[in-house]
Amino acid sequence: MFDVELEGQILEGATTFSMTNSQVANITAKIVGKGGVPATVDGALEWATSDGTLATIEVLPEPPDGTKAKLWPTGPLGDVKVTCTGDADLGAGVK
Repeated sequence: MFDVELEGQILEGATTFSMTNSQVANITAKIVGKGGVPATVDGALEWATSDGTLATIEVLPEPPDGTKAKLWPTGPLGDVKVTCTGDADLGAGVK
């Protein structure tokens, strides 16, 4: 789940959103566990897009937990999936 800022408007709890190829989106990852309860992760978050020819994502340096990123269109219009993953198993191991 993400909060998305697009041209001054905030979309809270977004799972999908639309943008043009001239817009830039600021995205904040909302780390939640079962039932939507806020959760923590162990280590850095990893952001990705499903198609780098359509959009690029850059993790912002602040805050240092990696929960904020910027999404830019890089090509023609199309559908792109943005993912943000992290290790929810605090301590040794990955979950």
